[in-house]
Amino acid sequence: MEKLQKHMNINFMSFVKLASTALPMLTKSNGSIVVVSSGAGLMGGPALATYCASKHALGGFFESLRHEIVWKKINVSITYFMPGTIATEHGVSVARDTLKADESVISNLASQVDTALALVKSAAARQKTAYYPWHHVRPGEIIHTASRDLFDWLVSSMMNPWMDKIPTQKSKAD
Repeated sequence: MEKLQKHMNINFMSFVKLASTALPMLTKSNGSIVVVSSGAGLMGGPALATYCASKHALGGFFESLRHEIVWKKINVSITYFMPGTIATEHGVSVARDTLKADESVISNLASQVDTALALVKSAAARQKTAYYPWHHVRPGEIIHTASRDLFDWLVSSMMNPWMDKIPTQKSKAD
């Protein structure tokens, strides 16, 4: 439960508190809220239960808030930004050390600068939803939405064998 609480505090409650505090000022200035989530906020995966739960909560809250803002005719935009794995120190470390990914996978991680630029552009355009890089996140969401059975089969046949090679990453329900 401690791991779940930590993820909920960092990935969900911090965004909710910040947006709730800023909303009156943003309403006066016709401002924008940018929510940085993850593909894990759209679909689950092995060894990610608590992280996915926090990101799903984030998506549900801000989608509902966006509808409420529209209903109340408040001119504040909410951009829900979903990046793929970014080539940060942490992202590279997880790919290399935890997932044992080879250099071809690591070199394909999204650049920090390009990701930040995509986030700023999507917020400036007041987009509701943005994916970057699109091909890292959107195809999985489309498959997940179209057929949960197909998505489950893909996870079972592709991700689970890969995860089986990493015994320390097996997750207990937190």
